[in-house]
Amino acid sequence: MTKKKVAFIEAKAAGTTAYTDFLRKWPLLGPVTMATMLRERGHDVAVYCENNSGSVLDDDKVLGDILDSDFISVTALTPTIPRAYEIARRLRAAGTKAKLAIGGSHATFMPEEAARFFPCVVRGEGENVIAGLVEGGIPAQGIISATPVEDLDSLPTPDLALLHQHDKLWKTSLWKESYEVPIATSRGCPFGCSYCSVTAMFGRRCRYRSPERVYQDVLHYHDQGFRSVFFYDDNFTADRARTAKLLELITPLHIRWLAQARIDLAWEDPASRTKLDTRLLAGMRDSGVDLLFIGYETLDERTAKDWNKGYKGTDALVSRFEQDTRVLHDHGVWVHGMFVFGPQHDAATFRAILDFVNRNRIDSIQISLLTPFPGTAMMEQMKSGLIFTNFPDDWRFFDGAHATYHHRTMGIRALHEAMISAHRSYYHGLLHQWGRLQHMLLSRGKPHRRLVAGVRSALRVRRLFKTWEAENAQFIGEVARRGTHYLDPA
Repeated sequence: MTKKKVAFIEAKAAGTTAYTDFLRKWPLLGPVTMATMLRERGHDVAVYCENNSGSVLDDDKVLGDILDSDFISVTALTPTIPRAYEIARRLRAAGTKAKLAIGGSHATFMPEEAARFFPCVVRGEGENVIAGLVEGGIPAQGIISATPVEDLDSLPTPDLALLHQHDKLWKTSLWKESYEVPIATSRGCPFGCSYCSVTAMFGRRCRYRSPERVYQDVLHYHDQGFRSVFFYDDNFTADRARTAKLLELITPLHIRWLAQARIDLAWEDPASRTKLDTRLLAGMRDSGVDLLFIGYETLDERTAKDWNKGYKGTDALVSRFEQDTRVLHDHGVWVHGMFVFGPQHDAATFRAILDFVNRNRIDSIQISLLTPFPGTAMMEQMKSGLIFTNFPDDWRFFDGAHATYHHRTMGIRALHEAMISAHRSYYHGLLHQWGRLQHMLLSRGKPHRRLVAGVRSALRVRRLFKTWEAENAQFIGEVARRGTHYLDPA
């Protein structure tokens, strides 16, 4: 087998928003995993995450290294796909002789579009085909549908050291021990929310990495001095018994961890809600749970049903949310509440969300705009009403922070102003500031470092508001160019 030089590129997001701030800190794991696999097969590999280390097109040395590669793989999400296409154009213009391929969720759902820019498009999970593409066993031409990885334990621990300037990752948290290393323990989600592309990408049948294998992943980074983990799973507690076993294994490591989970995770019987999963809850507390990203999404029962959220219970939805939130708080969880604002909502919805989060002392919040991503049922429902349809360039607005359709009740201008105002009202409020101070004093880690990290986070949020407002003004101008009537209610 001839040794190949391979470059993986994660395309950067445009602008500076909460979304781009997230991507700068936590790279996609697909490219890193595949690079690790190829490195183990003897190939020369490098991963360039533009969100973290900068543009691959504006650094002469980096660009030269990439152009010298035998195989170049680009990965992009929907809002970063225009950048991926730009990278392909620029690399071809620079005379690259490398085989070019693209993968990721957007290419999976829009393969014909991607094929206009890349000679090879991989749909689905690339781990089962990457070696064949690089080594010539699979022709790097056309649209290739990859089969899902059935045995996740067969995948290596992704080596973040393969990232160009990988130290920039943990320096986003100042100290290595504070950086939340991304680790994926499963793929798929048993629920089928209509706005989510996870089930279309990975399926509704969950596939799991064994607790013992995940423990080895955590230990790998623990041995390097990391003391925090972000479990990347879309639903970390989908199998509560498995999660509880994993938490028992990592408890002696004294780490802190973050994850995404459903609000009703605490119940063994979510429908009747008569029995708490005490093993799981105790395991979370003892193993160092710090923050859970909780998708409340909506406080309205009709909307929850329309979006196929799958919430269960006989009591009112808000009452169940309040009970679930208390349980999480009682077990030491910082609750990051995520909400989605759709075309059926109005200004009163923002007020209801703020009232709910303040009344229940939600520790941090994120309000996104309903976005019809490719591959989702929501796209099929909403595509005829989209006002941003100049694809592929307009995909950059499909990030949950921009209204891509006419909001007929509020108008796009008032909608965006209300969204920014709601976030500012919350994050500048005394309740949030007091909660942040308490968390800094009680969470794991050295006290002075917790204090510095907390102050730094608060300052970052303030800077983010300034850039958000500036970018919002530009977006409103873009909407006006599409039609000034979109700015106002219908």
